[in-house]
Amino acid sequence: MKLAMVGVGKLGVAILEGILNKGILERSEIGILEHDANRAAMLAEKHGVRQLETAQVSEYERALIAVKPSQFAAIAEQISHPHMGYLSTMAGISTETLSSKLHTQRVVRTMPNLGATVGKSATAITALQAALEGGDYAFGLALFAGVGDVYELPEN
Repeated sequence: MKLAMVGVGKLGVAILEGILNKGILERSEIGILEHDANRAAMLAEKHGVRQLETAQVSEYERALIAVKPSQFAAIAEQISHPHMGYLSTMAGISTETLSSKLHTQRVVRTMPNLGATVGKSATAITALQAALEGGDYAFGLALFAGVGDVYELPEN
């Protein structure tokens, strides 16, 4: 399976809908993990995707982390798997921090904006070299094209 979405708040739902509406991924290729199990069940049913338990994240090739930055430390170890690539929408969390907490260099940092909710986001994207080599960066470019324009920028 292709993508585990960790956190499906407003931005996560906008990205999910963009992915599905543009046909970037099939519903069967997406799983969602949300701290509110009732909300996760409702969204999974509404969008025809799989509701995940934390341990199931490792069954996916990549994870999109769309939680509040303050929640990242609490979940990082639980979702960290050496074979996966990670894309983050968290403001203020650098690729260096992502890499350190997730124990991998396959990290992509994105900075979408609320225009994503109407398919008009301007998303900045950057990544570590391992994410380029692992295809995670190209995956991120395609994914965020589903919610608007994507701009490749260095992290600094």
